[in-house]
Amino acid sequence: MVLVLALMAAHGENRMLRQLEQRRIVSCVVTLVQRHFPVGRTIQLSSTADNNDNATSVLEAIHRFELWPVQVSGSSKVSLSRLSVEKISSYIIFTRSVKDITVQAEMLYAKSSWDSRGLFLIVVTVKVPNSEELALSVIRELWEIGRGYNVVVVVQQDDLLNLYTWFPYSSHDNCADVKNVVLVNQWVLEGKGKFVREASIYPCKFPSNFQGCIVNFSNQGRGGNEEEIYSQYFLTHNITKNYVNDVFYGVFKLEMVLIFLQNLWVRETDMVFGSFPLLVEEISNAEPIFPYFSMKLSWFVPCPKPLSRIRRISHIFSPSVWVAIVVVLFLVTVVSRCLAKQSKDSRSYTTMSSALYNIWAVTVGVPVTGMPRSLRLKLLFVFFVWYCSASTPFSRRS
Repeated sequence: MVLVLALMAAHGENRMLRQLEQRRIVSCVVTLVQRHFPVGRTIQLSSTADNNDNATSVLEAIHRFELWPVQVSGSSKVSLSRLSVEKISSYIIFTRSVKDITVQAEMLYAKSSWDSRGLFLIVVTVKVPNSEELALSVIRELWEIGRGYNVVVVVQQDDLLNLYTWFPYSSHDNCADVKNVVLVNQWVLEGKGKFVREASIYPCKFPSNFQGCIVNFSNQGRGGNEEEIYSQYFLTHNITKNYVNDVFYGVFKLEMVLIFLQNLWVRETDMVFGSFPLLVEEISNAEPIFPYFSMKLSWFVPCPKPLSRIRRISHIFSPSVWVAIVVVLFLVTVVSRCLAKQSKDSRSYTTMSSALYNIWAVTVGVPVTGMPRSLRLKLLFVFFVWYCSASTPFSRRS
């Protein structure tokens, strides 16, 4: 009995410690969101099944501020649409291992809202013996999958939360490969928690001197305004240029654009420039910059030839409908003339011309010259009016 109570007390104490630790991690994440994430821009929150409590607590805290829209996604592999209008500017990802971050990053990268220039906050919720090594693996994975470079990894070590990031192009031997990480700050878990240093954890990652690092790029053709602009930029920032598939002779321009985008997708080239239209495929698979030049295109189409009045009238109904109309008009005209002569009805129906005129007037819905007087002729007109009313929608449909 004593052993059971001791185990229950130990379990309760461990649970309270986990909850306290969770509140401190959530407090650190919310503080970072307040300080660094742009207000009004969407935050993408991703977590594994084991981190739903942390994600829920952060979600509740962010919603209290009412400053950021939030999208939530899990780690299950589902088919996601690549059509999205807004680029996500901030990411919060709760993970437990490099394998988990790989699954989550691939799922997020499959969406057209992925923005490699966004702010990434990766929170590792398990204690590890070597926090720096884990942070290096996580940052390298995000860089390999989606070229995310504004990455901060939060890893707990003892009573501290270590915040790691990396800086590309810091030396000639450290260009665009993740070889080491830097400890930018620490969060003390005592009390409500606080940072050891008051400094930005998302500094500018691109230096003014690229240390002669090689940048692979594709161009529609050497020379021109684009070549002049980028050559001057590369010279100023000490960048070594390497042309990749810069000219495609005999290839249709749209195909050339798609080939260049393919090179970007498989990482054969780092950037593409030239006279590229802002196509949907380009925007969803690459990140276009602000255009330097604009081009106005005019579309010329031949004017339509006017139709004659007869052709316009003949195109109202199909030929079969016109034949049916003529046959019915002729039959009704003949029958109405015969009935008018037998009953000595109004002169408006005793001749073929006058009877045809009145029958055509009923067909087009205008007043007749005289109303029929005999019962037979009246019944004929009633049935003919019903026929015209019933056949109008069918003739229009055909």
